[in-house]
Amino acid sequence: MRAAPSVILFTSLSGAGFGLLAAAGLGLASGPKAWIFGYALAVAGLIASSFHLAHPLRGRFAFRAWRTSWLAREAWGAMAALSVLMPPTASVLAGGPPLRFLGVLGAGLCLATVFFTAMIYASLRAVPRWHHPTTPLIYLTCAATGGFRPARAEELCPPRGCPCLAAAWGAALRFVATRGFVSIGAVLLPA
Repeated sequence: MRAAPSVILFTSLSGAGFGLLAAAGLGLASGPKAWIFGYALAVAGLIASSFHLAHPLRGRFAFRAWRTSWLAREAWGAMAALSVLMPPTASVLAGGPPLRFLGVLGAGLCLATVFFTAMIYASLRAVPRWHHPTTPLIYLTCAATGGFRPARAEELCPPRGCPCLAAAWGAALRFVATRGFVSIGAVLLPA
């Protein structure tokens, strides 16, 4: 199966954006550039998600079935994450303190949103490579590496956090790669 380009754009951009916002919220990426870049990626990804809807104007109905639909949970999670992270972002942009409590809460919501996105695809039985128990792990790993990777830049990341973080994610990726997975582009698939 070939995924639509809008699906690839959505998952890549929003995953990296929410990953970078999570890193900024946890204090692993500092400065206004991390917050601005994270918001830009996340919002661009969410806009791209509307391109693969049959009727984009009906996208607002995605919020209705949050008890039964992973899509609705993802929509609410994205809105909650972006809303909770607005005060820390505004504070950092104004030169104030990063409001760490809201940053940590927002980071959790960002990771939950990526998990909800992964569960949309993991629940599709028609696509066996996506309908796999490791799909959430793969999405979270891609979001973290896509988001924390820009945080490795010298001006975005405190020197004490990045080497440990890079080593941890490197070990996680090595574990996944040695347990029967193959890499195709930027997506890991079961062998």
